[in-house]
Amino acid sequence: MKKKIIKVIFYISLFSFFLINSKYIFAQNFAEVINEYTGEYTINKDGTVGVVEKLEYDFGSTQKHGIFRDITYIKTNQDNKRYKIVVRDITVTNEYDQPYTFTTLENKNTGKLNIKIGDANVLVTGIKTYVIKYTLAGALSYFPNDHDEFYWNFIGNEWPVTIEKATSIVKLGFDTNEEYLKVICYTGVLGSTQSNCTYNILNKNLIHISALSPITANSGMTITVGFPNNLVATLEPQEIQKSLLDRIKEFIFVFITSVLIPIAALYWFLILPILLFIKRSNYRKFLMNNQRIVAAWFEPPNDDDKKAYTPAETGALIDKKSDHKEVTATIIHLAQRGFLKIKIDDKKKVMFEKHNKSIDSLKNFEITLFDALFKDGDIVNTDSYEKSESFGKSLQKFFEQVEDSLETHKLFEKDLSDEKKKFILLYGLGLFTMNWLILIVNFLTRNNYIKFSLKGAEKYSEAYSLYNFLKSQDAQLDFQAKNQMFFEKLLPYATAFGVEDIWTKKFEDLKFVKNDWYEGDTSNLYTSSILAHSISSSMRSASAYSSSSRSSSGFSSGFSGGFSGGGGGGGGGGSW
Repeated sequence: MKKKIIKVIFYISLFSFFLINSKYIFAQNFAEVINEYTGEYTINKDGTVGVVEKLEYDFGSTQKHGIFRDITYIKTNQDNKRYKIVVRDITVTNEYDQPYTFTTLENKNTGKLNIKIGDANVLVTGIKTYVIKYTLAGALSYFPNDHDEFYWNFIGNEWPVTIEKATSIVKLGFDTNEEYLKVICYTGVLGSTQSNCTYNILNKNLIHISALSPITANSGMTITVGFPNNLVATLEPQEIQKSLLDRIKEFIFVFITSVLIPIAALYWFLILPILLFIKRSNYRKFLMNNQRIVAAWFEPPNDDDKKAYTPAETGALIDKKSDHKEVTATIIHLAQRGFLKIKIDDKKKVMFEKHNKSIDSLKNFEITLFDALFKDGDIVNTDSYEKSESFGKSLQKFFEQVEDSLETHKLFEKDLSDEKKKFILLYGLGLFTMNWLILIVNFLTRNNYIKFSLKGAEKYSEAYSLYNFLKSQDAQLDFQAKNQMFFEKLLPYATAFGVEDIWTKKFEDLKFVKNDWYEGDTSNLYTSSILAHSISSSMRSASAYSSSSRSSSGFSSGFSGGFSGGGGGGGGGGSW
């Protein structure tokens, strides 16, 4: 037993050792690295630059076919014009001048020349040396009456491996005084102005530039050598002429960014809020000029057939929307007409009992609500609605149908639901774009974002006059409210307006006889509005639950505003 325990401990320890050191072992065996990267550049009198790149590439224990080198041959000047640096006379050998197999591919979209070195049928591993030679035409920049320069991204920022040692040698194919030479270098990620490098001018035409530390993956090194004018021939890069399609695209882009966007911004942030305020102010003025609101109006508005609007329609007409108040009002209205009975027990729990009466004569929103109420039985408790998703969806349908009914009566000039969507959209876009002016205007004019028709203004006046009467505390109007029939007739409308408390208070001293549509404490009903409040609470919960996102060619100098990755050249490479 003891030997088994010792053996288990041994294996656990061995496993832990390999687990801890696996990352180190993996890195040692598989990580690729460039041990040394040397770039030799000879600036010739004819304006060309001869290049010799020597890479000592360590594949580690991985097996690859070779490497590839991407050379960026497109330069973009300060005027956003594109120029092509010609890369020619390409050869690739090993350190013994023995040729490698390679192919080249020019990608006009990326502006890179890909040199793919190696044989698809041959695998290599370990350390290999690659010597890439080519000639550049158009790589120099000319600054009249100042200097000429070679501003070159010696090591591009797209190498995915570390370069342990980076050295650049610049040879001048002409004589000049050392005091006229200017040298600077940049290292780091693209855009870095760090100069973690050093240089030595060995004589008047030989400059040695070295990085002081390894170049990490996706970092680079850029060199700049400046010398007096007129020592080399002017050999500018070739400007890339844009096609007609490119010029059209550029024109469209400039037109959009410099014309359309500023105009759109001006319209959105200033003109639209002003127009919106004027428009809605006119809506309010129209309503005030055409409404006939009085203090005491005892009837709901009638439709063209002289039939009274339902409590739901009348309430939605006032609010310009339908909500839980209209649901409660409709339930009471249905009960009064004998389609159901409302019961309240001693614990103030509300129940509905279905009556066997045809609902064919009801309006579509009343049928929708009635069917939803009794979906699960003929006697139901309102508690069952509060977290019912299906009932919540039925309420949303009810709200839409009530608003559709108002539109059928041609009470609004425009579609009610569309205007509501625009209203909400303005809030959303205003918040997203931080357009505080339109948010303020939208809020201040929120009661006037929908315009009534002439007929709508008339019906709104009648509905609002009824609302005034129901909420009035004027004792002179009490004579109109001294009978039970009158109270019950207008109770659903008071509920739809949200003033049932005020309306029932008028009857607190009166005794009512028992009716057929309600069962419970009659005195408690009319003094505290338990009925309307209890139903409204359930309907509000169900509704909420259902609703629950420059050089001569316009190039900048490497001595002012230079950075790692700047100038010509660059790109990168990797293994394949």
